[in-house]
Amino acid sequence: MVLAVDWGERFQSGIAAVFAFIPELIAALLILVIGYFVAKVIAAAISRLLERAGVDRTVDKPGAGQ
Repeated sequence: MVLAVDWGERFQSGIAAVFAFIPELIAALLILVIGYFVAKVIAAAISRLLERAGVDRTVDKPGAGQ
């Protein structure tokens, strides 16, 4: 009889731990998604800035890497 109580308590404790972890998992995924979109915006802005500065034309010239 004691064994059945121990398994029940362990199961209940395990379920409680899983439900306590779910909000942390959702927060981590949300941070990951937001970070992805922020990185895309920053990359696009830097790309436009370098394009306006003419970096592509400068690098494409012969002898630019010497």
